[in-house]
Amino acid sequence: MAVANVIINVESVEKLLASAMFAVGPAGAAAFLGGPMQQVIKTRASERFTTQGEDVSGGGWKAWEPLKDSTIDFRRAQGFGPTPINVRTGELERYITQSDATVTPTATGAAMTYPGQPATGLVREKVETAQAGKPSPKTPPRPVLGLSTPDLELALVSMNQWIIQTITLGGKA
Repeated sequence: MAVANVIINVESVEKLLASAMFAVGPAGAAAFLGGPMQQVIKTRASERFTTQGEDVSGGGWKAWEPLKDSTIDFRRAQGFGPTPINVRTGELERYITQSDATVTPTATGAAMTYPGQPATGLVREKVETAQAGKPSPKTPPRPVLGLSTPDLELALVSMNQWIIQTITLGGKA
């Protein structure tokens, strides 16, 4: 008579479940936000500086409005060229693309603030002007920080890959 014996190793199943719980729990969410998600934000911001345009204010990608002649004259008088836009001293670009996020696990997931430390002084003014423009002297917005619909889609794909990798590696993505 043929007999089938089935042995279940509960320990390995419990390890797999623990890895899955970590990946989808607050600590895992915080690890994802502080790792892959932060990198998505930095990369996309860097691309906006490079391409001199944005896609975060709706309607797809569009080039930033060119600088006014008076702004170009001001930049030249200070020893800078007329381009790139939003890059003169490099302070704004460094702040946006090289800062670290602040990530906090919560009871139901995690929260991320990027950049983690608020800008101060002239850099704060540059961030506010780049993101929203200003009425005087009239400056159009030229946003560098934000997430577009494609960015959010990339974030979801990244999260899916990160969860699978975390479970596969036993909670160590």
